[in-house]
Amino acid sequence: MNAYHRFVRLTCCFALILAATACQTELYSDLSEKEANEMLALLLDHGFDSEKQPADENRWNLVIEENQLAAAVKLLNNEGYPRDQFANLGNIFEKDGLVSSPMEERARFVYGLSQEISQTLSQIQGVLSARVHVALPKQDPLNPNPRPASASVFIKHRPSTPLENKIPEIKELVVNSIEGLAYDKVSVALFPVVPVEPATPASGGSPAAGLPAKKVWLAMVLVFFTAVCLTVIAGYFFLRNRPATAGGSAS
Repeated sequence: MNAYHRFVRLTCCFALILAATACQTELYSDLSEKEANEMLALLLDHGFDSEKQPADENRWNLVIEENQLAAAVKLLNNEGYPRDQFANLGNIFEKDGLVSSPMEERARFVYGLSQEISQTLSQIQGVLSARVHVALPKQDPLNPNPRPASASVFIKHRPSTPLENKIPEIKELVVNSIEGLAYDKVSVALFPVVPVEPATPASGGSPAAGLPAKKVWLAMVLVFFTAVCLTVIAGYFFLRNRPATAGGSAS
């Protein structure tokens, strides 16, 4: 009997190991809840088997079936995920106890300004990524011809959302964000993204087609585990009754 008990325990462990092998791999980590929800919704809408898992300090991770990883990355990249992270002037000029030189303060200001404008432009519908490069020459009070400020805007956008007619508005936004910047000193470059067609999650003509891979695998493990348990139980009762049958025939 002890042998059967050990066999049952080993069978249970084996089934759990099989279930664990239907593992998922980390797709992206340290995401905000908003971005994680957007990415998860996109993946689920396209038939991927993905989940959102909590991380530290209100951050989230996305996991996905290993065989769907490459296709999921292509899909998310096509849609501009994960979004660029931008700094702001408040964070850049946060007190750190060190005294900065005027040159360092100026560099921080220019960087923070470009970051905040880039973040604003990235909110425009159809924009996947935005960068703003600001040039604010240091002015010499003795120079009668000061060098003008300038800005260059790079925007990567969806081909389905043309932004050519938005260029004047984009330039106005940048001009009004930078003191002393003239309209004709702002250049805007638009780059439509050529989407890479992601492979769809595998599906076939079987009854399990269209189901998430994890659920199909777990269903197979459950069927296997049930069959093994029934076999063990049947063998247990067969061997338990066998001595009694042998004793009755001997009498």
